Amino acid sequence: MYQSRGLPGEKRLSHWKQFFDSRSAGGAPSNLNTSTTSRNYEVPAVIRATKDSIETEKSWATVLIYALIRSRHCEATNLEDKVYSLLGLIQSHIRQAPSLICPQYGSDCSPANTYLNLAIQLLRDCEDLLVLSCVEGFRNVKLEGGDLPSWVPDWSIRKPLGLRVTGYKRYRSDAVFFLSCPSLTPEEKRQRWPATVDEHNRTVTIRGVKVDKISFAAEPKLDIIEGNPFPRLLEMLLLLPDIYEVTGEGRLEAFWRTLLRNTADEVRTSPIKASPLEPSFMKWLNEGYTIQWYLEEKRTIGISKNSSLASFASMKNG
Repeated sequence: MYQSRGLPGEKRLSHWKQFFDSRSAGGAPSNLNTSTTSRNYEVPAVIRATKDSIETEKSWATVLIYALIRSRHCEATNLEDKVYSLLGLIQSHIRQAPSLICPQYGSDCSPANTYLNLAIQLLRDCEDLLVLSCVEGFRNVKLEGGDLPSWVPDWSIRKPLGLRVTGYKRYRSDAVFFLSCPSLTPEEKRQRWPATVDEHNRTVTIRGVKVDKISFAAEPKLDIIEGNPFPRLLEMLLLLPDIYEVTGEGRLEAFWRTLLRNTADEVRTSPIKASPLEPSFMKWLNEGYTIQWYLEEKRTIGISKNSSLASFASMKNG
């Protein structure tokens, strides 16, 4: 699970372990105020992670998009500075910033135009489609400069969305285009690029490959973090086989690891030792009204209350 890579001598904390441990029986945060603690370890972690990206990433666009994601919770008096303030990080990667993201202020400029131009530039220069995963499910209706296209992230939204929820790199949703040719240069990748942007109509066309069908969808992570019931997520857990065949993990362990971490493209193997996060996850899952709400109100999949209780008890004991 994500642990901050803080400065030397600084205590490392797990954001998700802190989240699970600090929930009250009602599902909401306990009286313990964790915001100060979060800030104490989060800012050094963001700085360190950005420095690591600068040292390891070859693409300026990749450095910039991860810096934007990590700093999304930050405030800016001028909303355009959510982008412009980070451009100094990519100076060592490029001789001259692309024209679409050069800082511009004045009556002809606006946050909406800045965010649109940034999305266009990142789609053209990034080596993946990560910027599309940063689009939130709601909009800042007061954003100056007009409505954004549905595929453009609104960086004025400061809530923990997308990768901000887990702190890890995303799954390789675009890997099908490049996986068989890992030695491709950035220029060769762009020739195969699946995204085409039409600036005039403000649209983007994505070429894709159908690999499967989505058979079940649970509640958004943001709703869960805010303490709302998540009956569909519990249904999904109860419908899983007892053992996950790929790694030999029990369904509960495979479930929470997938929710929090195992969405990358590395080979999945069964963990050698238990994670300290597991009891925290079980504590949160079994507390208060969350399961009781499911047992009392949700009866759509033909699982009786007794069998549901037995299923949750066996997962807890296992």
